[in-house]
Order: sequence, then structure tokens, then C-alpha cells
Amino acid sequence: MLHATEDTNFAELRALLPESETIDPSSPIYQKESVCWSAQQDLHPKLILRPTCLSSLQGIVKHLYASTFDFAIRSGGVGSSSSCDILLSMTAFDSLTFDPSSETVTVGAGQTWGDLDAKLSESAPGYAVVGARCPFVGVAGAMLTGCISWLSHEYGLGSSPQNLLDVQIVLHDGRLLWASEEPQLLWALRGGGGNLGVVAAFKLKAYRYTQSILSGIIKFPSSSKETLEAVSRRLAVFLRRCEDPKIACHVFIRNPSSPFLPGLGLLVFDANGPEHGRGEDGFKWALDIEGAVDMTRECTIKDVNGYSGGARAKMGRTSNWMTGTLVKNEQVDEAFLIRANDWCDSIIREDEGLAGGSFVLLECMQERALQGEGVAWSKEGRRHVLQVGVGYKGLPKGEEASKKAVKVLEESTKRIIGDCEKGEYLPAFYQPEIMDARALYAESFEKLKQLKERYDPQGRFTGGISFT
Repeated sequence: MLHATEDTNFAELRALLPESETIDPSSPIYQKESVCWSAQQDLHPKLILRPTCLSSLQGIVKHLYASTFDFAIRSGGVGSSSSCDILLSMTAFDSLTFDPSSETVTVGAGQTWGDLDAKLSESAPGYAVVGARCPFVGVAGAMLTGCISWLSHEYGLGSSPQNLLDVQIVLHDGRLLWASEEPQLLWALRGGGGNLGVVAAFKLKAYRYTQSILSGIIKFPSSSKETLEAVSRRLAVFLRRCEDPKIACHVFIRNPSSPFLPGLGLLVFDANGPEHGRGEDGFKWALDIEGAVDMTRECTIKDVNGYSGGARAKMGRTSNWMTGTLVKNEQVDEAFLIRANDWCDSIIREDEGLAGGSFVLLECMQERALQGEGVAWSKEGRRHVLQVGVGYKGLPKGEEASKKAVKVLEESTKRIIGDCEKGEYLPAFYQPEIMDARALYAESFEKLKQLKERYDPQGRFTGGISFT
């Protein structure tokens, strides 16, 4: 690769944009525009390009693709996009327009879901889109890998055709189009991982949605074995009987020293309203456990998504490896949370350094949440997601620490669930050492591989999932 120390080539890039749209390491906004969620992924790019209009974006994409610079695209979220040379930031693409006649939203691809929630609540109060459940996750990163939402239980994956209507994209030669002009491209962008060009905007379906959701945290004493056993047992019973698409929850276990999440707790969601949510068909089973602290309240979908916003302070401060394993409903037995807690405790006992970046989160959902027709990725027969993170505070600890973290991460699934097939993971947490892309995409793999070769003939759009 030709690196950015080559002044002549660097000058050519700078000339394509106004000075205000180039950011070097001395800039006060460099860190904000380049920081990765996991510290070990940060390659400290030598120059950030931040175009503010489509014509500039087209010129930059065409030039970068034809160059020998190492480059990556960052769409504003918490992914691991970084490069040795050039980072193309999309954060200036931050518009949102709502069309009430068609109930659609067109949103710039450089935003987070928190940005979208805030703007939509002003432009179209009472509406929601099938978007990610975390405010600092990027719109593009989530949508291009499937996008699971609190609304997915009712409307399917965010990338499903009824939710993701179209994608505006700049191709490697600088051509700008809406992907619906080339239907196979649009299909691939619906969960196929992206990396076929640079997405500028999404057109999404908006739904009228209740403004009266019971949500918030039910917190439990983390040091009580009896409490953990009660939560684990009652959760399994609840999931076996609950099929209401308006109800879901997250169960999290984390080291008590973490400032981001309590040691044991539920983030609950009941779109039937507060009375139902605290009743027999909602989360009374959890509220009745001795020591439970009820921190729930009446929320909008924007409020619900905001609960996880505090974790953003962790961004770039840990070297972290994560995976999202897909779980069948019957696999969440009465000892599931106990095994998860034992695993977390055991790895921290073996290496205290892992206390700073390791966690277990079970995302409990309904049948339709992982399903979608006409998409590049969906998953039948799986219902929940076991999200596991392994990591250390601060900067990377070296190659050996990385290998150890990946090994511990891989073993977590066996310890908590049992054997897991290579394809039963979320694409958003792709770990090539653990997952197999062919198994992940199953019958879609060969088609995605062919489209990757067509739209990225030189393999320059890197990052994420490899179809080679």
C-alpha cells in the first residue's frame, strides 16, 4: 500500500475537498471522527475526509478506489472501521425528511439511531421506524447487517423489504444511484454486510406506534445466589409461555464494578402499556422476586432506545472482542443465567484484567424478530441473541492477549449454551476466527460473492464480512 506520507498524492486528495472537509490528527475533532468501539481496531488514519455533498462524495470515492491508499468508510456509529491512511467519514450526511403521504423517512447514512430518534420525534411525533435499540449505533452499520429492533417482533428485521425501501449508494466508479434501479444490489444491501459501495442515504418505512410503553430496568441484588437462581428459573418459564410480539426484554450480567450496567438486571419492554407490563402477562414475575428494584416507567420508543446510551462512554477505552450467538427458545432453560454468570466469574478469576471489558447479555425476543423475506440474511428457528464480550481496559495488550480473548470468547458459547453451529451468529458481530461466512449466509453466500465481485471488482471496499 502507498501510505499518506507521500505528499504529492496526499495533496491530490486534499484538492478534491475544501479545507474544512479534511481532518488531520491535530484537529480537535479527529478523535470523535475516528475512534473505534474496540481500541485494538484503531489504526490511527493519517487523514480523514468528511465530504458534505453528494458530488464531493462521488469524486472522493472514485479517486480512492483508483488509488493505492488504504482506506475505510465510517458511517458514524460504533463499528471498527479504520485504516492506516484514509478514513472516509459520512457524518456530514445527517439529514432526515419525513413524507406523511407515504409514511416514509429518508435519512442520511452518517447518523446514529439516537440522531434519527430525536429528529423523527420532532418531524413526525407518534411515528417510529424499525431501527436498532441503541442510540449510538450507526444507522448504516445496523441496517446493512440485518438490524434488530424492539419493533422487529411485529414488523420483522429492519432490512426487510417492507422496512428498508431503498438505499442511495455511490459505486466504485463514482456513479450515484438508488439501489432499486438495480434490484440485485438492493437485495444484497438488505443484510448482506455492505461493502459494495458507499451508502449515502436510506429510505425507511415509518409506522404509527404507541407512546405508552412500559420500559426501564428491574435491578436485582447481584451478590445473591438465590436471586440469580430465581431470575434464571422464572425467565425460562416466562419465555416458554410468552408469545406476545409487543413484549421483549434484555437480561444482563456484568462485573459489579462496571459503571454502565448493574450486576444483574432486566431491561423490559411492553408496548401494551404500563398496567399490562406490571401485570401477570407482563413482568410481574420479575417484580415479585425478593430484592427487585423497579426502575421502570412509561416511555416512548425514543426513551426506550436511550436506556443503553450511557455505555457510549466506554467507546475506545477497552480492547474488546464481541459475538452475538443465536439461541433457540428451548435452549434458555432454568439454569441458563446461572451458567452465564459462572462463566463470567470464572474468566475474571483466571485473569483479573478481563473484569474491565467482559460481559454477558441475553436479548430475549419473539419469533419474528430474526426473520425476513427478500433479504440477504435472516434466521428461521432462532429467537434470542446471546451477546458476549471479552476484553481489557485500555489499549491492546499484544497479539497473545488477542488470541487468548478470541479463544475465551469462542469457549463462552459452549459453556453457556453448548455446541453452536458456525452459522448461528449475528453478522454485525462477525469474528472470522469463530464464524464461517459461508455458513452465516447459507444459500445467500454464493449470490453475495458474485455481487461483491461485480460491484467491488478490485476488492477495495474492505472491513466486515469477507466473501472470498
